[in-house]
Amino acid sequence: MFNQILVAMLALSVPVLALIVAGRLAWCTFQAFRAARFGIATVSIAGIACLAALLGAVLFVWFAYGVAHSGKNLWTDLQVAAITILPSYGACYGLWRTATVFQSRLTARAA
Repeated sequence: MFNQILVAMLALSVPVLALIVAGRLAWCTFQAFRAARFGIATVSIAGIACLAALLGAVLFVWFAYGVAHSGKNLWTDLQVAAITILPSYGACYGLWRTATVFQSRLTARAA
């Protein structure tokens, strides 16, 4: 029971984290367009697209695992979590840092 709750909490954290990072990238895109920095805006939009593609791939893997008729246990649950959740967290962290760098460049230019 505890295993299922833990996996469910981790699974729900991925779309929530992706939504937060996409919001940060959207805010960065808005600021870049206002500052007429179209290169930064393009890279921010590409980051949002990559994040959406990654989230789609993660959801596909979870769906495929959910409908599989094989024996599922804690070990297989942790394997699926490791191959989907860890890369998602890594990508979200990288995109968050990218948005932070871009926003610092935008505020440095505006000052």
